[in-house]
Amino acid sequence: MAAIAIDLPLTRFLSGLFDEGRAVSAGAAHATPPSSADRAEAEVVLARSAKIIADDAPLGWPGWDPIAGWWAATALAWASGMVIDRSETNVEIPKWIKSTMPRGDSASHHASVDVAFRFAADVLIRAQKIGDDDPLLLELTKLMAPWPLATVGTNVANLDDAIGVVMSCPATRMTMIDRIILRGDSARAADAHYVDAVAHVVGGHPGLKSF
Repeated sequence: MAAIAIDLPLTRFLSGLFDEGRAVSAGAAHATPPSSADRAEAEVVLARSAKIIADDAPLGWPGWDPIAGWWAATALAWASGMVIDRSETNVEIPKWIKSTMPRGDSASHHASVDVAFRFAADVLIRAQKIGDDDPLLLELTKLMAPWPLATVGTNVANLDDAIGVVMSCPATRMTMIDRIILRGDSARAADAHYVDAVAHVVGGHPGLKSF
């Protein structure tokens, strides 16, 4: 039986994610765009979280792009609901999410998407446990592969252009390398895109994990 979409505000999803570290979702609840009122409230939550991240970020942080941040929040909400309830048979990324994906050609896109997508690896890992041949996993890979920061700790490959954008900005570059080390992503640590930067950080901090 297919999951039934219920009235689950995006604002509630984001508040649970940012304030409590857990996603509140249900099946296909986020398969359609949020209401205008819900969007307005959710944008406040997103902007507040983006400011906290920017204030704590190393080396400064690229400017907040609310459109890119909003896209990631809606995409993650949809993905989380789909992973939580696998009775839903239509696993294709909704057209309104697919068609509004940011270009990802600026560091601000990647930084803004990461406000929500820093939780995306958990969704991917949970999907992988369902099975490598599960059609949902293929859709989630399409959704998250353009965003290198989101896929650290997973076996999802990223395009060279996207990696180049992330690594060209000191703030997103440092976030990427820190995440590779903290999540013990040995494959990325050995990747030519990251190996020198990882070695530099680990070499300067002997207490960190050596790959």
